Amino acid sequence: MSHAIYLPEARLQVALRTATRLLPLVARPKTRRIFMNYKYYIWDIGGTLFDTLSTSVRAFQQTLAIFQLSASDEAIYEQLKKTSTGEAAKFFVGNLAEDFLQKYHEIERPMQENPLSFQDTAEVLKSVVEKGGKNYIISHRDLQVVDFLENAHLIEYFSYVITSNDHFARKPNPESVDYLVDRFGVEREKALMIGDRELDILAAKNANVKAVLFSPDGFLQVPEADFTVKSLSEVLKIE
Repeated sequence: MSHAIYLPEARLQVALRTATRLLPLVARPKTRRIFMNYKYYIWDIGGTLFDTLSTSVRAFQQTLAIFQLSASDEAIYEQLKKTSTGEAAKFFVGNLAEDFLQKYHEIERPMQENPLSFQDTAEVLKSVVEKGGKNYIISHRDLQVVDFLENAHLIEYFSYVITSNDHFARKPNPESVDYLVDRFGVEREKALMIGDRELDILAAKNANVKAVLFSPDGFLQVPEADFTVKSLSEVLKIE
């Protein structure tokens, strides 16, 4: 599913010329243009662009209760953060993981209808596009990802969105990254892959792309990460 970005440059130029004729000629201070060192930004979405994890913990708690089990929020958070949802399910319920995940997704999906984006999400994505860069998403979630982006008015900033509906191998397998390279000419040496979990970092390393760990609370440390940031705005400052 492609979300191409088209900039009506001709119309913009006409508007600028018209505005110039109407405005008085005044001296304007010179501003230093900031150039990005990277052109391609490959984002995870849950826990990176949107704060979905707290809701996921609640849904996990409710599912555990159905299976007559319990765990602390901290223990669930740790497992979801360090591994994947599937691995977390195996950790808590063992051989019942498949049934657990089915029930978990039934509970979690409606709870995630309108998650909040992290601070600076819109500004960072917009800045990438304005400076000539490209934003992509690789997510293990289904097409609900598109709903997240549309509801938050962020869809226009993305050139392509990969979801579980595309049936690529899950991260840390680099297959989805390789697809972006092959189809859109993403240059590995000019790309950053940003995520909040170890599997995002390992996917980037497996694809020979620089890896950025987004760890706003400092909970997770991944030695393999090339960079670690606590705010999304720091991503644009990476050299």
